Amino acid sequence: MTNPPTDAGQPPCAAATPPTGASRWRVDPRLPTGLAIGLGLAALFLYSHPYYGIWHDATLYTLIALRPLYPDALGGDMFFSAGSQASYTVFPWLHTALIRHLGMELPAWGLARAFGVLWIASVALLARQLMDRRAAWLALALLIAIPAKYGAGYVFGYGESFLSPRTLAESLAVIALWFALRGRWPGAVAGLAAAAAIHPIMALPAILCAVLLADSRRAGLPLGVIGLACLLGAGAVAAWAPIGPLRLLDPAWHDSLQRFAPFLLADQWLLQDWQRALVPLLNLVIALLVLPPGTARRLASRVLVVGAVGLALMLLADRVLPIVLLIQLQPWRWIWIGKVVAILLLVPVAGTLWGRGANGRAILALLGVGWFGAEDALGLEAALCALLAVVVELRAARPPRHLWIAVAALAAVFGFGIYSLIDLPPWLIAAGAALVLWWLLYGLSHLWLKCAAALASATLLALQIVAALEQPRLADYDQALLALQPLQRQIAVNRSVLFTTEIALSPWLALHRRTYLGNVGILFSRTTALAFGLRYQRLKEQAGEDINWFLAEASVRPSAAPSRATFVRVCALPELDFIVTTFAYPSWSARALLAPGATLYMYDCRALAAHTHGD
Repeated sequence: MTNPPTDAGQPPCAAATPPTGASRWRVDPRLPTGLAIGLGLAALFLYSHPYYGIWHDATLYTLIALRPLYPDALGGDMFFSAGSQASYTVFPWLHTALIRHLGMELPAWGLARAFGVLWIASVALLARQLMDRRAAWLALALLIAIPAKYGAGYVFGYGESFLSPRTLAESLAVIALWFALRGRWPGAVAGLAAAAAIHPIMALPAILCAVLLADSRRAGLPLGVIGLACLLGAGAVAAWAPIGPLRLLDPAWHDSLQRFAPFLLADQWLLQDWQRALVPLLNLVIALLVLPPGTARRLASRVLVVGAVGLALMLLADRVLPIVLLIQLQPWRWIWIGKVVAILLLVPVAGTLWGRGANGRAILALLGVGWFGAEDALGLEAALCALLAVVVELRAARPPRHLWIAVAALAAVFGFGIYSLIDLPPWLIAAGAALVLWWLLYGLSHLWLKCAAALASATLLALQIVAALEQPRLADYDQALLALQPLQRQIAVNRSVLFTTEIALSPWLALHRRTYLGNVGILFSRTTALAFGLRYQRLKEQAGEDINWFLAEASVRPSAAPSRATFVRVCALPELDFIVTTFAYPSWSARALLAPGATLYMYDCRALAAHTHGD
């Protein structure tokens, strides 16, 4: 990728004819360029990070914030009965205060968007530290466009668009690394401490990277020796004198994680899960091979080591030494920072490869195909071939003259294979549009094109703002609270509810009542894991083939409701007091309640048992 021409000497977008004697004015060519890029990035962010309301882990963190407000109703919930993630973060204090004064919806939306802005700003700082201004703009666009998921099951991603302290902790960690790269260690330590207070799991890889950056020549070996000693010590304590989380994962707990949270265990990862983790790490290896010594290469080596160690620890905990604390730390999540840096460095890596002639440009095409298939198929194979081609090109005494032909053929084969398996994903189209815009702004000579690009970016941003305002929410919890007040008054605080549909929202958030079936917290509490497994097994035994109908997951629910006999058997489960669903059984008395988007029917299991017994 060659350096684009400058804008010096270009005519202004418009010029006014000044009065006699007045100086002629000109439009600074950097103004339309900055507007086009800034507005375009904002539109791209809104497009790729839509806000759907309180969902995913935003439900979990809202529940944690609600507990101090409703201690009698939520304190006895299965999730809190044996401890929860709330013990490891200060975030719920702020969230609880906001909910007390503003309700649930406004803080969820406001904090999610504020954390998103902070995330983009922090990554922009890091990108600018690693490369020049023009390359940093493109790197930031690619980071926004390329899917942020990492690890197994599409569960976690950086810069999430829903309310989560993870996004805030990630932003603080990135800012801390920016301070570390500049040698400003008080700021780095403060940023890492704040990130650890918000979410220690997300802060830990940044802490390790900062330690490796502190002393590039002598920190690696001592840190490795200390880490190995701690690991062996933890293994000894877990095996012979277990205490707290320093114990081995017993088979019953392992079975619960395997069934209900398989993304935590290496033996449950699929090929696409490993692709999502390994393609960014392979790109970091390529960056180390092609980039000159400097800040970018220095950071790439540290995040590569941390990510590789995290995956190795996951394999060790799954296959050899299943220490509970090690599994709870989820070291495979350390790769999040490696993927961020790998995407940012795509731009300088591409520039270096482009300058190496036909061989380098063919390798660049193969590298792009690797990212194209990283989320679905063949991405790992393409990335491995790109790495092999880089080694041949850079390390061979006399690189083959026609290497580019073989590499281009490989790129075509992999690209056709991926396209035959999947359609072109929207993120790839968005990334291509960002590349075209970047070239229009920095590669073409006419300033009026820059003005047109600025106008187009403003239009796209306006359209995305309108689309965001019209985006349907999964639920409106503030409206639901008003709609469900009659139901809330009827259900005592010590009763549990089974919701069989996502339309009925969440029993925790909408009713402030205990849930009968919820698998959150099973990683951090053996008691919670076994209790959830027992309740699920009872539900399965009573429901039989209709088990999926009683799970609040639309993707697995059959279209037809279960029979009356099955419903009665499920309602007879111990510790289950009410079932709320969208299906009405004729001749059965049910409390009809109009909720946002659906009519809900609540069945009192005790009354239902008496009614059916009388029949």
